[in-house]
Amino acid sequence: MRDVKTYSTPNDEIRALGNKFKLNNKGTGVLLVNNSPVKTAEVYGNEKLQYLVPGRPDSIPVQLASGLPEGQEAIFVIDVKGNTNLVPLMTLQMDTAKSFTSLVSMKVEDSFDPRNEAIMLSSVASKLTKKKFSGEGSIKLLASRPNKLTYKADVNGDQLAIFSEIYYPIGWKAFVDGKETPILKVDYLLRGLELKDGPHKIEFIYDLPKYHTFNMIARVGSIILFGLFGFGVYYLWRTRKKTEGITK
Repeated sequence: MRDVKTYSTPNDEIRALGNKFKLNNKGTGVLLVNNSPVKTAEVYGNEKLQYLVPGRPDSIPVQLASGLPEGQEAIFVIDVKGNTNLVPLMTLQMDTAKSFTSLVSMKVEDSFDPRNEAIMLSSVASKLTKKKFSGEGSIKLLASRPNKLTYKADVNGDQLAIFSEIYYPIGWKAFVDGKETPILKVDYLLRGLELKDGPHKIEFIYDLPKYHTFNMIARVGSIILFGLFGFGVYYLWRTRKKTEGITK
């Protein structure tokens, strides 16, 4: 992992995990983003995008090019029959017959790269010693149990390690070489640890005091239940013996 990008709110953080599109109105109609008319806009894919074509009573849903590489441009167009489509800019430039009318141009300005980026809230990133890491090193899972995960790491220089397990702050603790280390929330829902240069043993352990308390209560309750059951059996046995003695 190399660069840490920080955001102030969880909404900004989760939006940063996708693509950021720059839209431009190229037609004579009206581009609507969440029902508001705009000439240009930056969107992330969860907005309501529509286009009002002059002389057409209904609005047209605008489709984003989800697979568009960063830096390339696509055009949302309409043909003479009123059908809409997304075409690469190069295709439109080669359309000498003028089969399409441009409505909206879109370009991916920023695309999340999980191999080279880490997304974090500013409040969490403030716990890091730096915001850029070389990403040199290796991490290997040695053992996995429901309440304990063990990793072996060997990193060159200080690094930010991101694990595929879900970040869950209640009960889970991290230990690096036996020393408790804060678990960082990275990429909105994953666990991260800042590691120092060199080899390390990493353990994630689920340790919730309430769990131990409830477990102890359950054990004591089981002992009491078995004790009552045993006393009941003994009482019935004594009662039967007394009854047999009186009968004789």
